[in-house]
Amino acid sequence: MAELQVSRAVSLADRAGALHEKIGEMTAELDELKKELAPLAEFKDGSKTGYLSGNRYAVTVQLKENDKWDQKALDGVRAEMGDEKFFEVFKFTYEPQDKKTVDGAMKFGAHGSSIRSAKTVTQGKPYVSFKRMEDC
Repeated sequence: MAELQVSRAVSLADRAGALHEKIGEMTAELDELKKELAPLAEFKDGSKTGYLSGNRYAVTVQLKENDKWDQKALDGVRAEMGDEKFFEVFKFTYEPQDKKTVDGAMKFGAHGSSIRSAKTVTQGKPYVSFKRMEDC
């Protein structure tokens, strides 16, 4: 039975590795095609959604913008607006300084059980990496 499990593991590892390589190649190609398609789409009236079509596919392009807020600048805005108005617009988020500090506080700190009760852990997707055997 153990030999069968080893054989299955080897087979799955090889299949998953090959698929991982193909997906990586195809994702890179698709990303390049998306970059080329975006400026070719027709956007009406300043919309961030544009359209174009080929022979077999209708394509919708949505332009995305990522906002990053300068936290120090927002401190100045908070002082200018006052807490009440500021927190109508922005939310306050508590996050640990770093994993080591919060783990230490949960284990050894006076408020460890309170800190632990404020934490929820959910199972994430496993990270799996692949490397061709001839590259090892």
